[in-house]
Amino acid sequence: MDVISNGLTYTPRPIPHSLNAYSPQLLQLNRAFFTDPNRRPEYVILNRKVIDQRWPSIGLEGPALSEISRNYELAGQGSKGSLVMKERSQPQPSKEIIIFEETFDLSQQRSTSRPLALPNNLPAGSSISFLFKANWRYKLRKALYRPGFVVRAQVSFADGHQQNFRLVPNAARELPLMPIPFDEQDLLTYIEARQGKLTPKSIDAAATPREIRLQLRSTEKGHTPPLSDYFKQVGVVINKPMTISR
Repeated sequence: MDVISNGLTYTPRPIPHSLNAYSPQLLQLNRAFFTDPNRRPEYVILNRKVIDQRWPSIGLEGPALSEISRNYELAGQGSKGSLVMKERSQPQPSKEIIIFEETFDLSQQRSTSRPLALPNNLPAGSSISFLFKANWRYKLRKALYRPGFVVRAQVSFADGHQQNFRLVPNAARELPLMPIPFDEQDLLTYIEARQGKLTPKSIDAAATPREIRLQLRSTEKGHTPPLSDYFKQVGVVINKPMTISR
């Protein structure tokens, strides 16, 4: 590991592999680690990653990234673009406000929802949470064995292209939205915007989301059921920290 080989102290977070943080409770454990000044490390090294075709982030779930944005600032960049973040002397305020709240239309009884249009003036640093309300059928199937499907968000961008990102229903919280980080520069723009720093006047259209559809995709042979067979409702909440003026 580069951290250890360079003589730095390595401190593992409570849930070391982000694939394991499958519940709000486990998400909170990792958030709390970066909240506590007596536990969090002095430095954090961030790389933009995509794990298992999921929503682009850093290999860490959204709430932990939000907390890193509050408690760390950029100290430098590695040779391959990684962000070296140093603990701040004064953390940013933690209060956030909701700027958009809506529910996906699942009434078509199909495996794909109707498109949900996003606001055109989303400020940089905005995050998105997908709030899944599962029904008894989903809970029973998940309790007995792994569901034979995945949930994806099909995102349409301002430049006209679309991409699909896998969502974990119980862990799709505070994901970076504006911009969606496709490289380390996008990630840095997202973090510094959350800190109230000046950001580019316009985000690249290829990283600016305009519309989202939910999709249920079967991992087994056979017919893919409608989303409404497993979810009573799926809501979307977009937040911004109080440090963002608009």
